[in-house]
Amino acid sequence: MARDSLAELRTEPFAAEREWTVEDIPVLTASVTVPRPAPAENRVSRRIHRYYQLQCRSYLRYCEHWLLPQAEAAYREALASSAPLPCLRAELKYRVTYNQGGLWSLYTQSRETAASGSALLTRRGDTWDLNGGYPVELSAFFPPRSGWKKHLLALAAEEIQRQERAGISRYHEDWR
Repeated sequence: MARDSLAELRTEPFAAEREWTVEDIPVLTASVTVPRPAPAENRVSRRIHRYYQLQCRSYLRYCEHWLLPQAEAAYREALASSAPLPCLRAELKYRVTYNQGGLWSLYTQSRETAASGSALLTRRGDTWDLNGGYPVELSAFFPPRSGWKKHLLALAAEEIQRQERAGISRYHEDWR
């Protein structure tokens, strides 16, 4: 194994919170929890650390530039109609799903709660090669020309339909 390669990656949570106000009234809060390698003592762990620190900063910028105008509009609308003042919430968190044999896999999940109370949930998965310190493409886990993308999309569609029939989850109407 190369000097910088790892068999597994130890991490601890790094958390950040932010609150935005309009006229001193909170209209949007955001919390972010991303992984931080502990310790970040080699090239691979430092690269992973930089990646998730950038994701943290990017998510907070997204909240400020995209969600804050929506929150401010909801606040002003509620104020004009004498309705309860909303405070929108956004959060980004992670969960490690695999950590052995030189592979480290996790997903990050963002949840945005709108003034209406509805929530948008988004998951994004990453798998890292701890030998080289770079993300691994999903296609690397399947044989060439195996139709893996079509197969996975079909399995996902079946699972979404199963969850909706069972009343477990509700997906956006144009999820396909």
